[in-house]
This record gives sequence, C-alpha cells and structure tokens, in this order.
Amino acid sequence: MGTKHRKIEIGQTYGRLTVREYLGLIPYNGTNRNRHMYRCECSCGNFIDLPGTYIGRAWKSCGCLQKESREKPIPTGTRFGRLTVIEPHDLIPGRGYRYKCQCDCGNIIISRGDMLRRGEVQSCGCLHDELFRENSKIAYKNSFVDGTNVPRIASTQTVQRNNTSGVTGVTWHKGTGKWRASISFKGKSYSLGYYTEIPLAAKARKTAEDELFGDFLKWYAEEYPENWKRIQKRQQKKHP
Repeated sequence: MGTKHRKIEIGQTYGRLTVREYLGLIPYNGTNRNRHMYRCECSCGNFIDLPGTYIGRAWKSCGCLQKESREKPIPTGTRFGRLTVIEPHDLIPGRGYRYKCQCDCGNIIISRGDMLRRGEVQSCGCLHDELFRENSKIAYKNSFVDGTNVPRIASTQTVQRNNTSGVTGVTWHKGTGKWRASISFKGKSYSLGYYTEIPLAAKARKTAEDELFGDFLKWYAEEYPENWKRIQKRQQKKHP
C-alpha cells in the first residue's frame, strides 16, 4: 500500500538535491512498503534515490552535507554547556573530529564533535553527578514525612536479610523464647507483644499496619500523588 503522494517538481532543488526523475511507486530500502521514489542529483555530483517525503526534509544532500559537518572543525573557544573547546584532538574516519575540552569545574575531557553539537555531552560528568545528587535529595525529602519512611511502610513485603521469621516486624526474642511483634511509625517504635507462633505475631503486626499506616498512606497519596505513583512503580518492579 502506497503512502500519500507529496508533490515533487522535476527539476526543483531541495537543499543540495535536484530532482531529475520520478521512478514510480516502488519498495524502498528493502522493505515491502511502496514509496513514490525519485532520483536526485546532489550538487557534489552523486545521485541518490529517495522517497518524496524525505527530499529536502530528512535528506538535503546525498550524505556529503553530514560528512562536511562532521569534518568541519569547531572553532576554539566554542562553548557547549559547561564545556569550552580547547583544540581538535584527532580525526576519526567516518565519525569526524574529537576535541579536547575544558569543563567549568577544571577537568579536561575528549569528546566527539557530533555529540557536542547535539548536546549529548555538556560537561565532564560533573553536571550529571550534580543532577543525580539533587534529584536524590528531592526523592529523600519527599520519601520522609513526619519521621516516616513512606516507601518502606508502603511495602511490607520487603524483609530484612537478618530476619528469621520471614515477616516484617516479627523477630525472635531470645530472652523470652518467643516471637516479638513490633512496628515503627513517625519516629516511634511500638511493641505489639510476644507470641509462641509466627502466624500470631504476624496477625498482630498486620492489625497494627492497618490501623497506623492505612489512613496515613491514603493521605500521602492524595497530598503527593506524583511521589506516590513513583513509589508504587518501584514496588511493582520489586514485587511483580
């Protein structure tokens, strides 16, 4: 099935490409999808066959324009984010120049010119580290409310490695020879009693969770909906 035909004038120039011939509705690039194809002559002398929808848009030359752009040196002193170009470092065939750059923090790095131009590299790595630390601080701040670690109480399925009961908040108490149920909330710890069997201690823990965590988590979800969504997604990944 063909695509909607964009009107292309024979003899018209688009960028460096001049349309010379309409080739018909034929498959393009080894696919089964038919395209309205045209033969174009580039100003460098090369010929290339392209779909009409690409001419002057995705393609403005036979490829020589991109090559020239890669191999055209970036002037010394040009800034990209926190990086200042000091000098060309070397030329990689097919990839273009790599440049020695100095970051505002003082570090020196080597980066490809095309990555600098596209904004893929904007620092020596310090910008990424700063953003990561800042985002971590925000995440930490939003995760703790009234002394409560929201992600932790939102998932009672996560059990500490040294827990021998397999139930969060239920631990073996050597002094009494029983299972102790406990819970922490808003910076305070509460003992829920001692039990001869794990299921009894687990039931006490579950009752306390419902009473203490239920309304709080409901409030948090309404007050911080975006944070709650992120917490829920993380829990789903941990416990699919």
